[in-house]
Amino acid sequence: MAEPTQGVLDTSVVIDHDRINASLLPDESATTAVTLAQLAAGPHATEKKDERARRQDRLQWAAATGDPLPFDAESARIYGRVFAAARAAGQSGGARLADLLIASTAAANGLPLYTRNPSDFSGLKRILEVVKIPRPDQEALRVRGCSSHSHSIVSDPCQLLTLRDFLREMHEFTASVAVGTRRLVAQTTDRRR
Repeated sequence: MAEPTQGVLDTSVVIDHDRINASLLPDESATTAVTLAQLAAGPHATEKKDERARRQDRLQWAAATGDPLPFDAESARIYGRVFAAARAAGQSGGARLADLLIASTAAANGLPLYTRNPSDFSGLKRILEVVKIPRPDQEALRVRGCSSHSHSIVSDPCQLLTLRDFLREMHEFTASVAVGTRRLVAQTTDRRR
């Protein structure tokens, strides 16, 4: 039996967790304390009530899913290398602080980073494995064999998930993250002792 895949989910993946095909994600996944901080700020960054409620739901889901990996002393040590690599690649470190802290946490735990924004981490290839997760709308079209050039939104069945498919994928993803987070936190804690 093959070892389960493991990885850290970037904030971009957590934000769209209910729209991402669970088969694209690691068998065991974790989030970081930095992602939780970004999600906590999210409801305060919008004036729209519906969007604020959606962001609050996302935060509550992420917080209830499991303990995030902490930004600890090992993550801090690796951050220096991550910052230098990003700067050498022409990617401003200060404006992307949260991304670099998440990358440092993943690297400190020896885990790949799953993200919808791989270009944000392109300068870190020697430090960290980055796994690209396609935008949910692009993946849904690819899986269904649909053209991304369809112009009809409502009449094109390729652009609509059935409620059953949506709920199944959301359930699989949530179960994967909950189990994976518990295992990864336990494993990383044991490795550091």
